[in-house]
Amino acid sequence: MRSGEKSGALLHALILLAVGAAMVSVSWLKWPDILIDFGREVYVPWQLAEGKVLYRDIFYFNGPFSPYLNSLLFRLFGESILIIEAFNILAIAGITYLIYRLFSEKEGDSSALLVCICFLTVFAFSQYGRVGNSNFVTPYSNEITHGMLVSLLSIWFFRLYLKERGCVWLALVGFCLGLLFVTKIEIFLAAFTAVSSGLLLVLWYERPGGREALKEISVMGFAFILPAGAFLAYLSLYMRPEEALRGIFGPWVMLATTDVGSTQFYRTVRGTDRILFNLKQMMSVAALYFGWFSLIAAVNHMLGKIGGPFRRRGLLISFAVTMLLLVGFSSAVPWLKILRPLPIVTAIIGVVLLARLVRGRESGEARERDIMRFVIAVFSFMLLLKVLLNIDIRFYGFALAMPAALLTVKALVAWVPSYLNRVSGYSVFFRWAALTTIAVMVVWHLTYSVSLYRLKGFAMGSGGDTVVGYNYKADLKGTHDALVADVLEEIEKIMGPEDSFVALPEGLMLNYLSRRLSPTGFLTFVPANFVMFGEERMLAAFEERPPDYVLMVHRDTSEYGYEFFGRDYGLKLYSWATDNYEPVSQIGATPFQGKDFGVLIMRRAGERGRLNDGNFHE
Repeated sequence: MRSGEKSGALLHALILLAVGAAMVSVSWLKWPDILIDFGREVYVPWQLAEGKVLYRDIFYFNGPFSPYLNSLLFRLFGESILIIEAFNILAIAGITYLIYRLFSEKEGDSSALLVCICFLTVFAFSQYGRVGNSNFVTPYSNEITHGMLVSLLSIWFFRLYLKERGCVWLALVGFCLGLLFVTKIEIFLAAFTAVSSGLLLVLWYERPGGREALKEISVMGFAFILPAGAFLAYLSLYMRPEEALRGIFGPWVMLATTDVGSTQFYRTVRGTDRILFNLKQMMSVAALYFGWFSLIAAVNHMLGKIGGPFRRRGLLISFAVTMLLLVGFSSAVPWLKILRPLPIVTAIIGVVLLARLVRGRESGEARERDIMRFVIAVFSFMLLLKVLLNIDIRFYGFALAMPAALLTVKALVAWVPSYLNRVSGYSVFFRWAALTTIAVMVVWHLTYSVSLYRLKGFAMGSGGDTVVGYNYKADLKGTHDALVADVLEEIEKIMGPEDSFVALPEGLMLNYLSRRLSPTGFLTFVPANFVMFGEERMLAAFEERPPDYVLMVHRDTSEYGYEFFGRDYGLKLYSWATDNYEPVSQIGATPFQGKDFGVLIMRRAGERGRLNDGNFHE
């Protein structure tokens, strides 16, 4: 690498470090939602660090890699939310580095720098809705952050295999894919399909002998089974091997044998609940995409035909008009829906690249470059399948649409201008207009996230378990996060240190922050869990291992098609709890009655706990 390239790469690293540090600073400790999803992500590794065993003591619906990784962090550094957050910030740094390397097609590639800035500002530390967890620091599932890092690592190792060949790189690719197999289904399928597509292209081009191809595939396959084999061996120390195998393959079995994928929640996530409406939304935003970029491409072409000083004047005038249009109409752009056309864009990129590869006109480094582009396009498209017709950055879109969005940015600022140079010999206007458009998009999303983070200022928990939630005046959720702090205080007053409780339908963060066990082995009780595990099985667990207390925690679960626990679903479990437990204390509104948040603490009937008078306090 020449000195100029080294200094350029160093400058890019410093810029990304500054952007990342700024994002960490503005969102510090405000990442998780205090009740929804992330409580599971800290409760499970805490219990594993305490000696519990996944799939035997805890009913879990993903692979074992992330829970045991986080439990290892807890064993090494102590139990705290901050440990998980710090590790995930390091993972974000690793993801950023891999994105930069994968999108760099030359040293000091400024387009790769822009792609990484988009990742850090729009996706990595984002908050676009009332519920947290749509970010890579405290995602709704830690498998998202871990899986994205390992996926990109597998693609990077494949890139090294393309450049240097050698079985060691294929072994590393296989090992990464094996880790993804025991992480999360959709991320594994995306990475596996992408890398397999690239490997098939290599085999098709090079036509190696049968023995050589078998050797490479065998090395990759052996490395692939190592992670699952290691977890199988470990889990078999605590349960029968067939039970351990059932646990590891549980997510796949559950997907194949239950109707969880057809529930209202997942149909809404995919957009198949309103197919025509979502298709219309996708096509209308796609028309906005193609209309705008076709317009600036046409202007660029006209400027390319003009020579001398007239081109410079035309460029200045055209750019000024572009800026006015962007600023003037930006408020009318549906920015939160701007990712919806990504399946179309990504498919077009993939088809174009595949056509180039099939024609076989490129060779050497150019062919390797196109194979890598195609692998990234396949990975990006496969991740979109879960949210195909309803890509929403406020929910799963922040993660599953991220690679496709970055691929689109790369295409707009690098690949399309390169094509325009070949066609008309000019691309300056298109490049700058595209950069300006992307900058407006980034600023809008960044401003939106920061505005929500600024509403958070109420700290609960202590030390490494501090979480900063919404202030009383920022009532975005029909609740106040401050009431959760009141619930934690009430738990300390009412319960003994060894008492256990279950939060219905969800509230594992309360268990974690109070360091009290939820004994049934089930983690949450939202409608999807009833489909996955069955109410009878849940009820049997309560009867076998009844908690000392039950907390009725208000939550509207309408996104699942059922509004309230105990009224619209979970009737048997609710009835069992109310028959066997008596009210002790209520904080806030009565749960499951309206929009206002509240928690009802109930003690097992006939037991006095720590309340000397046994009276109900509201």
